[in-house]
Amino acid sequence: MKKFISILLALVLVCGMAVTALADDTVNVTLSTNKSAVCAGETVEVTLSVDKAVSNLLTYQFNVIYDASLVEIAGSTIGGASNLTVVGDPGAAGENKYVPVSGLSVTGDAVALEAGVVATITFKANEDITKTETAVFDVVVEALTDYDELTEYASSAIGTSIEITTDMHEHTWDEGVVTTEPTLDAEGEKTYTCSVCGETKVEPVDKLTPPDKGDDTTVPDDGGDDGEEDSTTPDEDVTVPDDGDGEEDTTIPPADDEGTATPPSEGGSDTPDTGDNSRMIVMIIAAVVCVVGIAILSFKKKLLDK
Repeated sequence: MKKFISILLALVLVCGMAVTALADDTVNVTLSTNKSAVCAGETVEVTLSVDKAVSNLLTYQFNVIYDASLVEIAGSTIGGASNLTVVGDPGAAGENKYVPVSGLSVTGDAVALEAGVVATITFKANEDITKTETAVFDVVVEALTDYDELTEYASSAIGTSIEITTDMHEHTWDEGVVTTEPTLDAEGEKTYTCSVCGETKVEPVDKLTPPDKGDDTTVPDDGGDDGEEDSTTPDEDVTVPDDGDGEEDTTIPPADDEGTATPPSEGGSDTPDTGDNSRMIVMIIAAVVCVVGIAILSFKKKLLDK
């Protein structure tokens, strides 16, 4: 009797270990959403993920089932679990519809499916909803086939759901984040998020404005170690005050359309009178007086000699 009981306990232990081993090999396929509720006309993302990597697959296919009377497909993106994943066209699943997410090697080799996101499907809540509804998303493992044995891997599937309401609230947008910086040639983008429902909107950001040619034109430093500062060309004539050295005041003209300053003229009627002409006249008069005086003295001397 004791021997029989021992054998029975051993069998129970072996079966338990086998069940545990099978449970550990089970691939869990799950759906998740980025929102718990949306208004009619808004979108929600449903993400399909697997929790274990499977490296020896002939093919795989997961069907995401949804209620077409409440939502419709608005787009999809492929996750990092496999670059062979394809999101197919919707098909009928009784009163509902499904969208297939599958993978198949084009070379005939085994397909690898890494743990993580397989695909993300964007659904839009129908705008003709007249009352609050609950949209349920289910997932069915259609195929998870071993390449060598042609048997199906053990798997479990967990769906999800969201609430769709007709309450079209007024969005409360945050201050927004610049997601694409603007340049001189292209506009940028700024993304705003509603603090109530999480809805987002994207608005353009104006191109950068080129510098105005009428502004002061700064000549950049040449990068040398001469210690000189950048020079600036003004918009109007600027006169540098006399520093007491007897030289004329210096006038800096404005820059032309190309930002180049025009050098001052070396002559012309615009040259200010500095007073030097009056001294020249005095010297000429003195010379004339000297000549006349010498002539008178010479004439008197000739008269005396006679």
